[in-house]
This record gives sequence, C-alpha cells and structure tokens, in this order.
Amino acid sequence: MKIFFALGVYSLGLVVQMGYAQNRYWICFKDKGNLPVEQAWVSEQTLANRQMLGLEIYQETDVPLYQPYLKALQSLNIQPIFHSKWLNAVSAYLTPEQQKQAEQMPFVKEIVPITTRFLPTKMPKNLGIEYTTALMQVQAEQLKKANLAARHVKIGIIDVGFEGAHKEMRLKHVFREQRLIQTRDFLLPNNKYFFIGETPEDDHGRDVWTLIAGYNEEEGTYFGMATKAEFYLARTDHGILESRVEEDNWIAAVEWLDSLGVRLVNTSLGYTNGFDDKNENYTPADMNGKTSKVSQFAQIAADQKGMILVVAAGNEGDNPKWRVVSTPGDCEGVISVGATKHNERTKVSYSSIGPEFLDYLKPNVSCFSFNGTSFSAPIITGLIGCLLEKNPKLTQKQVRHIVEKAGHLYPYGNNYLGYGVPQAGFALELVENINKEKHNHLYLKASGNWFVLSEMYLKQIFKGRVIQDKDWVIFFHKRNPWSVIKQGKVKVDDGRVLIKREKHAQYTTLDANGKIIELIWLD
Repeated sequence: MKIFFALGVYSLGLVVQMGYAQNRYWICFKDKGNLPVEQAWVSEQTLANRQMLGLEIYQETDVPLYQPYLKALQSLNIQPIFHSKWLNAVSAYLTPEQQKQAEQMPFVKEIVPITTRFLPTKMPKNLGIEYTTALMQVQAEQLKKANLAARHVKIGIIDVGFEGAHKEMRLKHVFREQRLIQTRDFLLPNNKYFFIGETPEDDHGRDVWTLIAGYNEEEGTYFGMATKAEFYLARTDHGILESRVEEDNWIAAVEWLDSLGVRLVNTSLGYTNGFDDKNENYTPADMNGKTSKVSQFAQIAADQKGMILVVAAGNEGDNPKWRVVSTPGDCEGVISVGATKHNERTKVSYSSIGPEFLDYLKPNVSCFSFNGTSFSAPIITGLIGCLLEKNPKLTQKQVRHIVEKAGHLYPYGNNYLGYGVPQAGFALELVENINKEKHNHLYLKASGNWFVLSEMYLKQIFKGRVIQDKDWVIFFHKRNPWSVIKQGKVKVDDGRVLIKREKHAQYTTLDANGKIIELIWLD
C-alpha cells in the first residue's frame, strides 16, 4: 500500500512539472470531417433519455473527433491527453514551437490555454449540524412524507476524492444495495484503490456524497435526501497541487457521465486564478458564462444533452479582489448554489455572489452550509433527485425553473442568494403543476427614506401571535432588482419595524417570517 502511495504521488508530480515546462492547451478543430451525424455514437440509455425529454436524438456533438486531424497533430509529436467530442477539441501540452505549428494547420480553429485553480473547502466538523439545519431549511420532511428518495435516479458526483467512503457508516446502505454503479479516476486512470486518498483533501467527495445520500441506519438519521439513488463517481482534481489538468479532467468526466445515461450531476469544483503565469489567469470579468471552456461545455450539457448540473457557487465572497462565483457556476444553464447562515436566511460571508454584469441571476438558489458552498450544493442535488423520482420526464429547464420558483425569495431574487432556499413542499406542488403561483409575496411602493411595518401588519405576518422585541425582519437593499448593496436584519421595536433606505438603494426585499415584501423606493 505504501508503495502505491509513493508511486502515485511521484508520477503525478512528474506530470505537474512537465506542465510547467510545456503549458497545457485546448486545440479546437473547425469541423468533424465527413463523419455522419445520424448514427448511434452514444449509449442506448442516453438516446432513450433524449427521446423521453424531447431533445434532438442525433447530435453533432456526439460525433467522435476526426482521426486524420489527430494523426496530423501526432506528426508534430503532439500527444493529446483528453478528447472532447462536445468541444471538438483535444487537450495537450505544447512547446512554443508546437503551438505555432498547430495554429498554422488549416483544420485548427483556435488554441486556448487551460487555466484552472481548484477551490477546496474544509470538511464539516459535525455533519449533524449540516443535516439538522440544511435539510430543515429546505423542508426535507415533505419528501420523506411523500416517500421520495431518488429511486432509480442516476446521480454523478465529480470531486477531489472519496477517501474512506467504503467504510463510511452513513453510506453503508448504498454499498450493501449495490447502488454504486461505476467509479473513474481521471487523475490516475489505473488507480485500483479508488477509496484510498493521497492528500488531506481527498475525503471531500465522501462528505459531499454523504450530504446527498447519507443515512445512519442505527440511529435512523438522514443526512441527505437521495438515499435510494444510483451513483457514479469521478475524481478529477488533486487535493493540494494546483496543476493545469483539472479543467479538462472535469470536461472528460461530464462526457463520461452523459455516455452512461447520467442526467443529474453534483460538482463542488470551481475555477478562478492562481497560476505562475498571470496572463493565463481568469479574471472576475471572465465569469460571464462564455469565456471558460468549462462554462461553454456546461451550456452544451444543459441545452443539448438535457443534463442537470448542480454546481457550488464558490467561496470567494470574502475576497475583495474576486467575490463573484467561479466557473462553471457562472454558466446560465447550471444550477449554482450559494450558502446561507445557520440561524437566518442571509448570505454567509464566504459565499460568492453573482456578477452584476450578467443578464441572468447567479447563484440560482442557496441553503445552509457551515463549511463552504461545496456542502450546500449536495442538499439541492438530493432535492432534485427526489423531484426526478416523482417525474423522470422533467426537462433540465423545468427542473431549474421548479427549484428557483420554490425558493423562498421568489420572484424577488438577488445576487447574494439567488431565489433563496427552495421549499420542498412547494417544489412537489410545482412538479404536479409547474404554473402554480405562490401567494407569500407583496410588491409595495415606499416614499422618502423610511418604511414602517406597523404592529397591525406584523400581527398578520406573524400569524396573530404576540409580537416580541426578539422578532426581526431580514432585508436586502439593492441598487437594481438583483444587485445587493447591503443585507441584514432589523428587530421589532415597540411593536413595529422601521426600514431605513440604504444610500443608492432602488429596491429592498424584506423577509418577514417567510412573508416576502418587495419595496420600490420612490425618489
């Protein structure tokens, strides 16, 4: 066993060192030669999924890469590492000379540097806290009452590593019932010890998996909602080394999952910056859903393949030089998930916010996590797994709409929490009738710089009970319908709540005991 660890770390170190001498790139092709589109290039399960969802059955992105193009690259001694049918590209290490030669080939469309950085989060010290708060926030008991547990739903998890998962008592039921279907290590393809780690971060995927499917049989305690799903695990990132391999590992993993008929995928991985060559780093302005290859790829997965990608929004909220979501959480087609505080539905400081320049809302939704958005995304994945058990024919867009509409802030979302914490009970109602409307929100006009919630109004909000000074109302002051300037809470004072307008605020969303009030300030 020790020999394996030594060889594994040493061989990976060689790859990383070579990556610094020869930078890694995507080599994108202009076309796929003369290969036919209308041919079964993917599995029968994948084709059946498309037929069920009304997607195009035969797609050009399924067609393999054109072999003469690959042979031409090999003539330059360029050895592709990963092939992406969807991007019509290969990744490879290139010397400056090889890069110039490849750019001159008539079939090469562009050559793009691969620039990535994995943003790991610390493991939760007490998964019980994650369970009791996060699952209560999303009303997980409603799924249990409906006897939903993501039966027959295939879920993919893309993460750092799954160290010790085979010994994790909260996952014992998954192994016993043989619902772990396949695993694949994209860092060490010949790895025979998938559940043995190399770094302190390699148990990250295990804890993510626990928050999707965990159940303590001895205590009868649930840690996730998708306790009966089927699972496919992919390791794509090294827990410590910041190499240039992770982004195309991630892309290869998503293609692999799609080829197996997996529609629902959870990923904790986000990419920003942090490389020696600063010219190749992403910038916050690049988080536009279009610049990075992973976001371009994720949009193909959503639009063409019908895949539902649940992505951690990122943990850069406290970083004044970044703050915004990481890619692929910036992609319009994915469901990116932020994190709320333990005792209130406001953004926890570390949770990344949505860029103000986007014309769509990010993150999409949020829920509690004490240790990073990596541990809020699995809660939403479990919820979606249950929705798919109830109706397997839900399309990617329908799922995204249901999850957003079930958010407690809907329709008044913001770039801190998206549409807020999804409520499982209403989500189930939306599965039955996607046009069903919520009736817990108001739209009011406020003049001047103050708005008063009177005692009479508060009694209606707090359902007639005696209003106490410990009661409070959450606010989100916004410069426009989405962009938050400031969040916080105001306590009841002398039987009423005074809301002071923040400078430059044009809108303010109030969360008063679940009653959502949208104020528009009149100048």
